[in-house]
Amino acid sequence: APAFEPLLLPKLQLPRLQKSLLLREHLLAILDTGLEHKVTLVAGPAGYGKTTLVSQWIAERGTHADFPRVASVTLDEDDNDAVRFWRYIITACQQFQAGFGKEALELLLAHRLPPFKPLDMMLIALLNELSQLEHPGILILDDLHAISSPQVIETFSFFLDHLPTSLHLVMLIRGDLPFPVTRLRGHNELLAIYPPYLGFSLEETNAFFERELSFALSPELLQQIHTRLEGWPAGLRLLAQALHWPDGKQEIRQMLSTFAGSYWSIQDYFVNEVLHTLPADQQEFLLQTSILPRITASLCQAITGRADSARLIEALRGGDLFLIPLDGTGEWARYYSLFAEAMQQEARRRLGSERLRQLAARASTWYEEHGLPAEAIETALDASEFTRAATLIQQLLENNQQNNTPTITELYSLKRWSERLPQEELERHPDLCIHYAMTLLFLLMDGPHPLDGKEYIHYLLQVAERRWRDANNTVKLAEVFAFRALLTRQEGNILQAVTWAKQALAWLPPEDRTWRSLALSVVGVGEILEGHLDTARAFLLEARLLSEQQGNLAYARATRGMLSWASFEQGELHHVAESFRQMQAEARVQEDHDDIAHSQLGLAEIAYQWNDLEEAAQAAHEALQIGEQMNVEEFQALATARLACIEHALGQTALACQRLTTWLARGQVPLSPHSYQIYRQVEATLARIQLADNDLVAVERWLTSIERHKEVLPLLQRQHEQLLRTRLLLAQGETAVAIEQLESLSTAALHTGHIYFGREIQVVLVLAYSRQGTHEKAREQLHKLLETTRSEGYLRLFLDEGEELASLLRGLLPHLREKTLLAYARRILNAFGHKTGAPAPATTPDTALLLEPLSMQEQKVLRLLAAGNSNAGIARELVVSVNTVRTQVQSIYRKLNVNNRVEASAAAHQLDLT
Repeated sequence: APAFEPLLLPKLQLPRLQKSLLLREHLLAILDTGLEHKVTLVAGPAGYGKTTLVSQWIAERGTHADFPRVASVTLDEDDNDAVRFWRYIITACQQFQAGFGKEALELLLAHRLPPFKPLDMMLIALLNELSQLEHPGILILDDLHAISSPQVIETFSFFLDHLPTSLHLVMLIRGDLPFPVTRLRGHNELLAIYPPYLGFSLEETNAFFERELSFALSPELLQQIHTRLEGWPAGLRLLAQALHWPDGKQEIRQMLSTFAGSYWSIQDYFVNEVLHTLPADQQEFLLQTSILPRITASLCQAITGRADSARLIEALRGGDLFLIPLDGTGEWARYYSLFAEAMQQEARRRLGSERLRQLAARASTWYEEHGLPAEAIETALDASEFTRAATLIQQLLENNQQNNTPTITELYSLKRWSERLPQEELERHPDLCIHYAMTLLFLLMDGPHPLDGKEYIHYLLQVAERRWRDANNTVKLAEVFAFRALLTRQEGNILQAVTWAKQALAWLPPEDRTWRSLALSVVGVGEILEGHLDTARAFLLEARLLSEQQGNLAYARATRGMLSWASFEQGELHHVAESFRQMQAEARVQEDHDDIAHSQLGLAEIAYQWNDLEEAAQAAHEALQIGEQMNVEEFQALATARLACIEHALGQTALACQRLTTWLARGQVPLSPHSYQIYRQVEATLARIQLADNDLVAVERWLTSIERHKEVLPLLQRQHEQLLRTRLLLAQGETAVAIEQLESLSTAALHTGHIYFGREIQVVLVLAYSRQGTHEKAREQLHKLLETTRSEGYLRLFLDEGEELASLLRGLLPHLREKTLLAYARRILNAFGHKTGAPAPATTPDTALLLEPLSMQEQKVLRLLAAGNSNAGIARELVVSVNTVRTQVQSIYRKLNVNNRVEASAAAHQLDLT
């Protein structure tokens, strides 16, 4: 009989590489650095491309003349026989040079035959011969995890401890090594490559699919795939095979969502390559615990009843079975998500649905006892314990009500839990109905129900209201009314919203912060639109305070935005600009696109008024982009209107009208009150531009058409349209009638505190008085307007009226005695004369104080003067004569319109010239 049985030669060969493999150069470079050590360890779960990576490295680098010679062995369970194991090793090493290993093979045979020589003699002979290799070698041992024999482990540990420098060992393994490598680590002789390195990055995933597929995947789908597979190379390969068939993004998304549980290749891979290789107790434990999002020994013991859960978790971790540690202590871990889904599918087949429900119920109880309410809710729902789940959700909401506003993640969780509850169970809990409705409204999403999203929100409120009316609970009814106020306000029915909000405020207790702040803000917005700005500010200030006290910073910021619009209507441009900038900065940090758009619209309005058309256009364009991305009609409409005004100001009137008519022509006149109000605002902007372009027929036609509509508009919008009618009367020569209406509008604006709107009325009055021939009255009105607008830096207020207003302003110059007003008037006239499209003049609040710009030398003198230096000290510092300094100081006094050093210093600080 032969001394040795035949060897399976394919075990001594590296696998053939596919031509389409993605070259992962950064990993090949890491393997290159491994040659500086004695041993390279590549460890990871099944399908992480360990063998492929090393084979690719050999194929890429093996053609270099100075690269070591390569031998490899793929091990299996049969190699736990020590003689067989070492025979494969020695035979593989024969690749290094001819005639290698004869003595070692003879000693190995002697160990097998009487009188049975010890293996250490063979190992010494093998190591000695390896140390004398003419060329360095690389020995690759694949699937080393298959080895569990104590004798093989002992002899291989000896081999590792005495590894010669002429041999580099590459070990590929799933899980932990069965022998110690502490000495190798301590001497920096081991390079380890683990799954975080082996997984595909998003960029590699993209490159992989570009090679594999004949069509391109969108960035969104690529991100979903990367998140779903967590970089698992085998999963990418299997998915690529599956994606050759589906047609369309929707089918790809559907396949991706069910990839682990229903796609047979993945399921088959995990079951056959992983699960079936485990002992029976580990298989059962794995299937039972696969339903858990995270595992720890105590939790696993609670659901399985096994006291050895810690040992089994350690065995799974040691076997590298897709178990990811979640903390530094190793107490908590989770299964790789795709693997968990495959195991859950197998658990349903083997254990049955009823058994899985029992396991989930035990897990829910454990979570509740250990203060993990979210997990307790999830597993109660998995166990179909819906009444208990609803109770847990309600308890969680009550506990969180005293804390900060919920995060987006928490809102999505609440939405998901509510959707999983049967409708009849949900309706038994009116508090849940309200919170679910609020979540749907906040996330702007529809739930899984046959009704439209807003209709379903109204339905949930009706259910809650009916329950609370039956219980005669007015406080809870007030919460429903406050919610209705918010919802109705968003739908544009301000009058009804205010009615709901006032009723809510009448019943809500003073200590309620959430619902009172909502109701107060609704009443505040209603007061703005109806012209009661001081009252509006009081309501909004209280709403903001309550939101801040509650920790709801997002709603506090939104309320600050509402307050800013009230201040804008009161003409406080500089204060409002700063408020909107702060709001925008905070919103960008929080990625709150809604508040970003609101603040950009406000900044666009102010930049336009300051004639900074470039900045206004940038802000309006961003608001428009956000409106399109979020599909918010109001953002789109207001941004479109502002961009059209900017184009008109730049002399591009035809382009401005085209922009507005295109937006208006997108659909029929909307039916909802809010949509109709927005539509009317855009129409009014178009009419204003047409009027400035002397297209009186178009304006008259529009004004006639809107008379047929009976919709109730907010007071401020009605007044703006009335001003447009008056402008038309003035253009048609009906000056006396126009003046009468303008004076009435001006009185009304003054009464309600709408300063911004009132100033537009006043500038039109200037033109009307001039056309009537009462020139003195026109000059008085214009003089008064300059006095009230100078500090805020209004420019477009005058510029939009055209050359007629410029002529009147030039005629006023000889009558202006105040130097600051004279400088302001000249600045406006300079803006009139500025070329279209060129940068606008400076718009800071105090530049109007300067009658002439200060020279560079004068600015140096002013800085030294403001610092307290005498004329002589300034002369020494600047190396000029004292007389020169005196002359420059007098020039500075004149330009600053001051009389002494104290006033000059104060003006310098005000102008930020120090």
